[in-house]
Amino acid sequence: MKKQFLIVLLILFIMNSANADLYKFLDSKEEPKVIIDEINFDTELIKELNDLKFYLGIGRGNNPINESLYELLRNSAAEFEETQINDKRYFIVSGCRYQSCPEKGFLWIDKKEKIIIGAMIHYFFETQDNRSKDGDLLIMSKKFQNYNDLPKQFNKDLEQWLSSIKIYDFTTGKNKSFKPAVKRFVNSNNLITEIKENKKFIEVVCTPYEEWDSSYDRKKIWFKSLKDKFIFHFDEENNKIVKIGITKDKTDLKNVDIPVEKINGEKVRFEFRTSANLSAYEDVVNNFTLNDYGGIGSFYRFGLYLDQYRLKPEQTLLIAKEMRNLSLSEFERARDKVQSETFQKYGYINSFGGMAALCDNSEIRNYN
Repeated sequence: MKKQFLIVLLILFIMNSANADLYKFLDSKEEPKVIIDEINFDTELIKELNDLKFYLGIGRGNNPINESLYELLRNSAAEFEETQINDKRYFIVSGCRYQSCPEKGFLWIDKKEKIIIGAMIHYFFETQDNRSKDGDLLIMSKKFQNYNDLPKQFNKDLEQWLSSIKIYDFTTGKNKSFKPAVKRFVNSNNLITEIKENKKFIEVVCTPYEEWDSSYDRKKIWFKSLKDKFIFHFDEENNKIVKIGITKDKTDLKNVDIPVEKINGEKVRFEFRTSANLSAYEDVVNNFTLNDYGGIGSFYRFGLYLDQYRLKPEQTLLIAKEMRNLSLSEFERARDKVQSETFQKYGYINSFGGMAALCDNSEIRNYN
């Protein structure tokens, strides 16, 4: 019995010593980037992180994820300042892979609660054939069995870090905040699971109250309650319309994937367009603008304006060739350029009319 007691004490001593060694580094008042380069810091850190091995494209073959994370932390990005916090409570540092900076690492340590969590942005998973164009996120912790139990402060700091990372959007031709295509979690049992989160959209329901023709002669719309409504399912996080319809029936909507351009100004507005072929001689383009008057998920958050253009198919083809991306502002630039070069042959591209609507509901809903 005495021998067993001594063995238990020895095990506890070894565990506490390992923990103490790592936290001894964190007692330093140096910046995190200086501390993580100190001799033996990597040895002590990887003891406290998951050692699961699989292929992430960070180095050759299947490498331990704790070692891969440390390699990502050592280098810094050139285009923005890495996260570095070392106060009485938290030690937080980020970094990226040398000569491959889109691959990034994030280390979060709660000194008081002795919690260590790591995260990595990677572009391969298990095999070279399984490549993520936009990048995936891997979170690891030896302390938590369930992803939902991770500290709220960690999630807040992680999101703040992710939002600072900008990537090029080939659809709009502009930079956008990084959003992982897939999120995974390696838990205290070294089991990896894909994180399933409830994705949300805003159901925007707009009732037309005014319309105008090509001469901008405005007329009020009477008996509005009897008219069809504009209904959009707006994924604000990813800036796209995922469903659309002009109907009284909210279930009678068409699945779409329409990019939305966010325009910042005195009032934020969201712009997008749809197009259709009316006949062999005429195409139509609808330019939508949702003016944001504030209030997430509230009634009367948005006001809708619609401008419609009628084009000859020849003009449509020339505009499509000229456009560099699918945004509304790029359509308008291409339209003006094509019109200036071809108006003598095909005529002007004028507004055919439009409509204004009050969006009396903008309710946040979950995807099924």
